[in-house]
Amino acid sequence: MPILIRLLAALIGDWKRQSRLSQLSRRQLVMALLVDGENIGPEWAAAIVVKASQFGCPTIRRIYGDWTTGCMASWRAVAECCGFQQVQVPRAATGKNAVDLALAVDAMDLLFEGLRSFCLVSSDSDYAPLVRRLREAGCFVLGIGHPPVSQMLCEACHVFITTDQLHRLRLLKTAPTTSQESQVTAREQPAPAKEPSPSLPSQAASSELAQPAAEKESQPARTVPRELLLSAYQEATQVSKRQDGWVSESQLGQHLHKRAPQFKPKTYGFRSLRELLEQARAEGLLEIQRSDGKQWYVCAPASASSVPQEPPPQPEC
Repeated sequence: MPILIRLLAALIGDWKRQSRLSQLSRRQLVMALLVDGENIGPEWAAAIVVKASQFGCPTIRRIYGDWTTGCMASWRAVAECCGFQQVQVPRAATGKNAVDLALAVDAMDLLFEGLRSFCLVSSDSDYAPLVRRLREAGCFVLGIGHPPVSQMLCEACHVFITTDQLHRLRLLKTAPTTSQESQVTAREQPAPAKEPSPSLPSQAASSELAQPAAEKESQPARTVPRELLLSAYQEATQVSKRQDGWVSESQLGQHLHKRAPQFKPKTYGFRSLRELLEQARAEGLLEIQRSDGKQWYVCAPASASSVPQEPPPQPEC
């Protein structure tokens, strides 16, 4: 009987240790992605999210700045697309950087809540003391910023990546800086010829022509998010049990939303994911093909020699 009791006690102790290790592992995987919006441009947002995902799971995403000023206006659509919380930081007196203070306070709050993985996006040396404090608490700190970068900040972070090392990814069409420039541009450029597109129904074409000119100008340029698309495709192929490299359009869409929770094809100038994939095929990025006239499948060009076959039903991951 005592042997049985000791055996049960040992099993319970082992289970508790495994439970604590599992909780610690999950806690370490969660990463806080904190961006100084006044220190880096929105064209890097998607590439930053993709790079941070290689070091953890950036479920906490915040971008700091004074959203009442014009310099943060271009960040709005990008922040919504990439799932960032927009933190309003009113502009302080001259010479005082309120964004630094707000970001540092939030980072310390997250530290005391138990978070142990951070990604700070800035090249400002003022963040070096914060990074050193996080490291003293046993946290992993990834830094991302544009050159020139403070040597003090680089040495404080475990890993620091410059924007030169990232693949540039523009999400939005750059708007004219003033209303006068936009008026001059509109006068100089001839009106585009309205030719019906064979791939679009007539109702969609007529509704497009009926849109006000202001709405057309506000639409972003058609840009394929190459890095986001490829990383989502790679994740989908790893999860899928298929050996031919083909993944369904729906699976790819799930992984796109997994990487960028607010992902919308309209942000990149497309009406649907299918239209975005058609453009990606035209650029030689991916191949798309229909299987038995039903499901659409996506594949990398190097693996597209075989024809996708309808797979047996499998549970979605």
